[in-house]
Amino acid sequence: HLQILRTTMPASATDVSGATATAAASLPATNIAPLEPYKLAILECQPFDAHPKIRQRTKEDGFAPCFYKLFESVKEKIQWTCIYAHLPSSLPASALTIQHFIDNPDALHDYDAFLITGSFNGAYQTIPWILQLCDLIKMIHDAKVPLLGVCFGHQIIAHAIGGLAKKNPNGLELGIHSARLIKDNYEKFIHENEMDSEWLQRTELLLPYIHNDVAYELPKHAVALAYNDMTAYQMYYIPKL
Repeated sequence: HLQILRTTMPASATDVSGATATAAASLPATNIAPLEPYKLAILECQPFDAHPKIRQRTKEDGFAPCFYKLFESVKEKIQWTCIYAHLPSSLPASALTIQHFIDNPDALHDYDAFLITGSFNGAYQTIPWILQLCDLIKMIHDAKVPLLGVCFGHQIIAHAIGGLAKKNPNGLELGIHSARLIKDNYEKFIHENEMDSEWLQRTELLLPYIHNDVAYELPKHAVALAYNDMTAYQMYYIPKL
């Protein structure tokens, strides 16, 4: 799943899941200073310390490192920071948590964008870290900082700012499936975000799925981008207002 909120991220390096990376290009030796790396805060919502089999199989500590690999081809253009939403049992001494932003709202502007990972939890659960993450999402939304949600991240953004996440009435969606793009909405999204015209040739996206939950109702101003028979809102975004 994908959600891009008020995105101003250039899109010359865009992966198939919609995660948009910076277009900071390598500049020749001139008097022009090179562009600063794009500062991306990845909100870790699923550490694997309580799931040793998954940790052993993936050889990762959570979902956040999966995005490091995703952005490997543009690693010189992105400076990413892991921010813990869901705390592991042993928190590294130097680690940042979302409490940092709750206490210091101006710190949101230290980053060019935020990305919310997947989770084994439901966005609608009333447990402390999820409620705190909802508060942070509202802060990011109000501060107009670009925000991307993948899977659980996509669901909790909707849930936090006026939509609704819930169990999918159609059940589990598992495997590689197609998401059909809504032509007019998708074309507007491409043009609004100055994305490469090659994306206009697409009519669907083939993506891996494993989820029981969905963004069942979209928040105000949100525009649906893709759907399939299992889920009405496979992708959505909130336009610049």
